[in-house]
Amino acid sequence: MNTMTLREALLKYRPHRGLAAASLIDKLPSVAPGADPWRLVLTGEEQQMLGRILAEDDQVPSMAVVERASAALVAKRLRAHEQRITKEIARAEASGKSEAVSDWLFLKRLIRRALDGLEK
Repeated sequence: MNTMTLREALLKYRPHRGLAAASLIDKLPSVAPGADPWRLVLTGEEQQMLGRILAEDDQVPSMAVVERASAALVAKRLRAHEQRITKEIARAEASGKSEAVSDWLFLKRLIRRALDGLEK
């Protein structure tokens, strides 16, 4: 099984999309591990946000902390997808589209499995 790094997951799936810190998070993967994030070209708002984050905790977060935070973001996004799919299932059922219901239910099961994997 091919595993994905945290950096690859952030770039590919953007679980932070829509968050206030999204633009800052988008730029962070371009910094090498252990490098100074202040060397990034940041907007004034991004600089303030980075400063607040670093001031709150001057310790570099462990990989476990970063992974838990990323998993929480991904889980939030998956739950939102699950809610939309539930509405689509209801619409398909109301329209009598059994094949569409089956497809939506399959997708919902995939999301549940992904959520179960994140919660372990």
